Amino acid sequence: MFADSVLDERASVVTGGGTGLGKAAARELAACGAKVVLAGRREEVLAAAAAEIGDATSYVVGDVRDPESAKQIVRTCLERHGRLDILVNNAGGQFAAPLTDTSLKGLRAVHRLNVDATWDVTTRFSMSMSVTSPRSTRVFFCRASTSRIAGATSPADSTPVATW
Repeated sequence: MFADSVLDERASVVTGGGTGLGKAAARELAACGAKVVLAGRREEVLAAAAAEIGDATSYVVGDVRDPESAKQIVRTCLERHGRLDILVNNAGGQFAAPLTDTSLKGLRAVHRLNVDATWDVTTRFSMSMSVTSPRSTRVFFCRASTSRIAGATSPADSTPVATW
C-alpha cells in the first residue's frame, strides 16, 4: 500500500498484535520498514506471528489491563529500538451478548480493557515520545469495537461503530 521505506527507522508497538487486525497492521508496518514489537498475553501466539511477519518483528508478553505491564510494553520497545514512534492500540474485546444479558461485572471488565487499558498504553506512549523522539511522526490508532455493548446481536451487526 505504501512505499517499502516510508517507515524506515521508526519503531512501533501493536497491542493485540498476535492475531486479526493487530497482526495485519503489524505486517503492514513491517512491510513499510518499521521495527515492530507485538504485545499480547499469549506467548505462543505472539511468537508465531513474529516469525510469520519477519525479522523486523519481535514481541513482548504483557496484559495491557495491568498498568505495570503496559509500562513494561513501552519500556521494552524503548530498550530494543531506542525510540517509540507508532502505537497501534488494538487490544480490545467484548462479550458476545446483548447489553441486557451482560452483568455489571462483565461491563466493568470490558471497560477495563477497552477504555482504561487504552488510556494507560496511550499515556505511556505519549510520555515516551516527548522524551525519545520529540520531532518524530506521531501516530495514534485506537480501535473501539463497541457494537456488542450497544446491543448488536448478529455477526452482521458486529462491525466497529467507532474508530479514531
